[in-house]
Amino acid sequence: ATTQALILAPTENRFLIFNTLVHRVEGWVETGQVPRDLVLGPDGLFFIANQMESAISVFQRNDRSTLYRVGKIGTVDKPHRLAYS
Repeated sequence: ATTQALILAPTENRFLIFNTLVHRVEGWVETGQVPRDLVLGPDGLFFIANQMESAISVFQRNDRSTLYRVGKIGTVDKPHRLAYS
C-alpha cells in the first residue's frame, strides 16, 4: 500500500502527487492559474480553488492510480479558503 499526499504548486499551476513512503513526487496534474486551496468532497471528489482564474477545478479520484478531471466551475474573484459540507 502507498500513502500519497496532494501538494499544491501555485507557481507551476499544478498539484503534485507525492508518495510519502518513498519521499518522492510520482506525478503532477495541471490545475487552473495559481491553485490556492484544496478540499476533499465525497466519493473521491476534490476541489481546487484557482485564485487568478476565478474558478474551481473539480477532480474525481477512484483509486490511487485513477484520476479524472471533471471540469471547472466559475466563481467569485480570487477564490480561496474552500470548505465542503
